[in-house]
Amino acid sequence: MATPPPLVTFLVTVIGNMGKVQTGARVDAFVLEEFRSLCQSEGLGIGECVERFMQACIKAGEISGIFGLLAQTNQGQVLANQLKLKRLLVSLEVSVANGNAYEVWNGMRAVEEALPQVDSFELREKAKQLFEAAMSFYRRATIKSQK
Repeated sequence: MATPPPLVTFLVTVIGNMGKVQTGARVDAFVLEEFRSLCQSEGLGIGECVERFMQACIKAGEISGIFGLLAQTNQGQVLANQLKLKRLLVSLEVSVANGNAYEVWNGMRAVEEALPQVDSFELREKAKQLFEAAMSFYRRATIKSQK
């Protein structure tokens, strides 16, 4: 049986007319550590980030709507990654058609770097086929240049 992740409890103290009131929230210790690092990298404190998130939720009048915006942002990045790979594939295809071994090599490297960010099966298959054709061209071009 797997060991559950270690949890950390946040305590929030509210001081008001009723005196001090403390509430707690449990969070995965690894998530907290990564969040703390992210806050530090942007020069913000954890409390400040949590407060800004709360303010955004209050302004939106909902919490799930904010999560929906985050999902849209992630979807936007997914689309951007797909478009980048499509552009690189077209560029590689043109380089192979033009017979420029140097551009083909650089194009293959660029496609190889962009590929891990794309989950689309169709795009990955197209990249694989084009990569094989480009590699075949590059090998032939290299052999010709050695003769």
